[in-house]
Amino acid sequence: DQADWDTRNLKHMRAPSLYTCGQAFGTQPQYRFLWDRSLSEPIAVRLQVHPDGAGTLFVRELANGGMIPPPKLGGVAPTLDEWLALKTDKRIDLSADQTRHITQLFHTVFHHPFDPNPIGSSMDGSDWIFESRVEGLYRLRDFRNVPPQSARALGLLLVRDLGGIPLHPDAIY
Repeated sequence: DQADWDTRNLKHMRAPSLYTCGQAFGTQPQYRFLWDRSLSEPIAVRLQVHPDGAGTLFVRELANGGMIPPPKLGGVAPTLDEWLALKTDKRIDLSADQTRHITQLFHTVFHHPFDPNPIGSSMDGSDWIFESRVEGLYRLRDFRNVPPQSARALGLLLVRDLGGIPLHPDAIY
């Protein structure tokens, strides 16, 4: 169910699949952070690395999160396309130094030891999903609810600091 949910959100963000992209991006490295917050707007930030080492961030956020609410008495419920419309769609150019720093942070997240998550300890919260496609290899790390500090720092750097999406402290979960 979670994979279907995340796929739906990425499709509405017009975000390409890194897993199945094949030649869609050529041979240049691609990285993505998907922050699927169950009670807030989902956010995806993709980093495309250019041959010269510089990069471009693509920052997309949906207008709503979760299920479509029932219509008010006598009203009409929004369509799925209306509910999951893009709220934010930005393109941000990065220097080679910034790009190198971000890819090193992704590397740290991908090599973070797996934390035990006992059955039954999952809360309704958020997914912090990190992906990469480098040299034809796809990699994914998914942290449910409580990411390690390396993942939290990278996610907030991409979304808040570089992506410019304002976040109330209560919206970080």
